[in-house]
Amino acid sequence: MKITQTILKEFEELKAIQCDFCKNKYYDIFEIQEFIEITHQCGYGSVFGDGQIINLDICQHCFEKIISTFDKK
Repeated sequence: MKITQTILKEFEELKAIQCDFCKNKYYDIFEIQEFIEITHQCGYGSVFGDGQIINLDICQHCFEKIISTFDKK
């Protein structure tokens, strides 16, 4: 015999993302899915601190501006 219990589970649902560069908040799912997420753990002697973890959320518009500054060959 199976004995069950009903439980309620809470979960987080993404409502919006704020770009770390332009500070705009995006609620549209199509904008949200185009965000670039960068996570980096710094090494020994880093200017950010040894072992520091950096998390960036960048909207597609800012990311385009950032990468357009690089030389296109």
